[in-house]
Amino acid sequence: MGPYFSQYIYAETPGYVAYLSIALWLVLLAVVATSMYSLTKSLNSLLWEMREINATALELMNETSDVEKILEQV
Repeated sequence: MGPYFSQYIYAETPGYVAYLSIALWLVLLAVVATSMYSLTKSLNSLLWEMREINATALELMNETSDVEKILEQV
């Protein structure tokens, strides 16, 4: 059964290992779900920042073309 638990625990509570295994899987599932939520939140924030940067870059590009037109007239 493994070197981590003594044979007395297995003998006294036969369903203990199954419950322990299920509990560990549930903890792992909770950790993965929390991590995925945090990752999604972080990526959404990053995407929002990239959209803001793109909008600012587009605005600056339009202003640059306007300045170039004014300089050509001068």
